[in-house]
Amino acid sequence: MLDALRRLFGRRHAGPEPKDEPLRPLKIDPPARDYVPNIPEPLPWVSHMVMEAVGPGERADYPGYSCGTTRIRWVSREKDEQGQPVSVREPEPVTRTMPMGDFMAADRQYAAPRKLAVKWFDRDGLSWCGDVFGRRVLYDAERFPCFDSSDYLYEDRYYRWFFLFEDGKLTRVQYTDGQDTVTVTEDVRDLENKWFKTLQGLDCFR
Repeated sequence: MLDALRRLFGRRHAGPEPKDEPLRPLKIDPPARDYVPNIPEPLPWVSHMVMEAVGPGERADYPGYSCGTTRIRWVSREKDEQGQPVSVREPEPVTRTMPMGDFMAADRQYAAPRKLAVKWFDRDGLSWCGDVFGRRVLYDAERFPCFDSSDYLYEDRYYRWFFLFEDGKLTRVQYTDGQDTVTVTEDVRDLENKWFKTLQGLDCFR
């Protein structure tokens, strides 16, 4: 019983994350109104292009998880005399399933998903991370479905997403606790609906 209570309540008050523990779940509680996070540089991803929705995308399917997506393209912030973007780029996605202990994402090799999140700092209620290469990563986690009190007490598995942005391309790494593979999409074209709304609604690109 003591171990179960520690699993249920211990993470909220935990200090720095030990290296041998699983990735922490996304912080659910919103910050207080007067909360001013100490965010190290660099701030959000730098891009002269921004996302634009072009319609619904293909459904995203991961081990045990499925959701709708929004198809995106990238348009320049700069406009012509008619108010149209001077540049438009359609993503060319490539999706691969790779071993959890050895995978490539955005041209770098990782020995484990947690190498995408070796440093933590929060902004706008989101979990931003620094990876082992010093790159900025946006992280999210969704708990496995819980149907009764026993599930809430003992179920500690999560679906996890990591996003990187480099050279004008969005890379998504999806990992499900308990699996031995990760799904990596380079140059994302179909973005989960909740993530499209999140990235559009917050200042994630500058």
